[in-house]
Amino acid sequence: MWPIGILVLGSFLLYRPILELSLLSDDHSAIWWSGVQGEPWRHGFFRPLPDLLLHLSCLVHGPSPTFLRAFNILLHGFNAYLVLTLLHRSSAGRIPLAASFSAAAVFLFYPHHLESTIWIVGRESALGTAFVLLALNTLLSGPPTKARVLKIMVFFAAGLLCYESALLLPVLVIPFVLLVQRQWLTGTSMLAFGFLSVLAGYVLLRLWVLDGTGGAYFHSLLTEGGRDVLAHVPKVLARSIIPPHDDASVQSIRSFLVALIAVSGIILFIRRTRSDPFSRALGAAFFFALLLALVPAIIGGVSTRTTESGRFLHLPAAFLCSLVAVMLYRSLNGLALAVALLSLLAVEFMVLHQAQRNWIIASEITERILDQLPVATGNGSVYVVGLPGEEEGAYIFRNGFHDALRSTGVDPERFIAVSPMLRDSLRTAPDTLVPMVTADRISLWPDVSVMRSENGIRTLAAGKDTFPLDRNDMVVFWDRQRIEKLW
Repeated sequence: MWPIGILVLGSFLLYRPILELSLLSDDHSAIWWSGVQGEPWRHGFFRPLPDLLLHLSCLVHGPSPTFLRAFNILLHGFNAYLVLTLLHRSSAGRIPLAASFSAAAVFLFYPHHLESTIWIVGRESALGTAFVLLALNTLLSGPPTKARVLKIMVFFAAGLLCYESALLLPVLVIPFVLLVQRQWLTGTSMLAFGFLSVLAGYVLLRLWVLDGTGGAYFHSLLTEGGRDVLAHVPKVLARSIIPPHDDASVQSIRSFLVALIAVSGIILFIRRTRSDPFSRALGAAFFFALLLALVPAIIGGVSTRTTESGRFLHLPAAFLCSLVAVMLYRSLNGLALAVALLSLLAVEFMVLHQAQRNWIIASEITERILDQLPVATGNGSVYVVGLPGEEEGAYIFRNGFHDALRSTGVDPERFIAVSPMLRDSLRTAPDTLVPMVTADRISLWPDVSVMRSENGIRTLAAGKDTFPLDRNDMVVFWDRQRIEKLW
């Protein structure tokens, strides 16, 4: 059991800089409604197991971001251990333990799914991954028996109650059954019956709980995201390997270089395994599992400009890292293997460090805004202009502003968010926003103003929206450094 201890410790060392960050964006809503209020599932979602864990955590230590995030970091280390055991069991000992440990290390350092660890609600995807990997490990642990099939179905059901990516498990077992664990071909009827039974129960329960809609988020993912599936394919394939960048031309060059390296690696792997059909079959199993696991990311899409939506890459990363380890250990040896592996881990660490830095900045901005918001006076409202949505994919107040106020004991109905600043606006905005004052108007970049009419009535205008202001109302804005008063 020593590997799990090393991997969990490594997870805490890697993610120690973000352990004490604040709640971020959707975290506020999840902690308030599921954690504090104890609602079994949040509006539009059906992920009751993570919501239950949030509630139990809040009962034990309150809504502490540090303790909640520590669970995520622990879970990340545990998932890395499951990657190790998955490769070790699927190879039946024919791949050295060092290769399995290397796969786990590459997964641990993998920077493109850090959203699942840093973001407290990101645990949903990490838990879903854990149960899928537990089910696959169980499949690979021995021949088909009723007890083993039952155990797989328990993990399948638990995964479905955490994150929708677990829906992929019935197809993810196929490459492992066909290419690695052929003895399970005699147990396919038991597996099929179990999967269909659990899936039917899950669908009926989900429809019943969510009033027949299946969930607003899940529905929008399938309808809106599914429109550009073909365009998403190259983006997702590239994004699973290379870090995001604003410049499309830079991403194109990076993608070409990575594709060149990947093709060269595949050719070298094929040549070195001419007399090793099992290693080829093992590599093929992880390759096809990777493609299947990328389906949700292809449907929903991932950002190639920021780390946003990296949670969709959490499950695919388990198979990608295993595939990389198999190819490295069957293609290289000695010094070349050590240099390649250490270089890969070093690059992953640098990308991870920069991405963590964005989340640290997002946390600092979140805390500053909540600390500097004024108190509403009389029966007036506070209009908050220009709340930032993110910091290079690290969420700030994309969602959750009113629930963040609830958590601090402030009446959220007194605060109205106006003209939030999304990423494109933030990138073109001045470093500091300064109001322009004239006789009858106070203007703020890009299209916000407080106007005074001839009869003395003041109105807040933000784009096409207008808000009449009473004498007790206040208008404040985020000038990109602090909260300032506009009126």
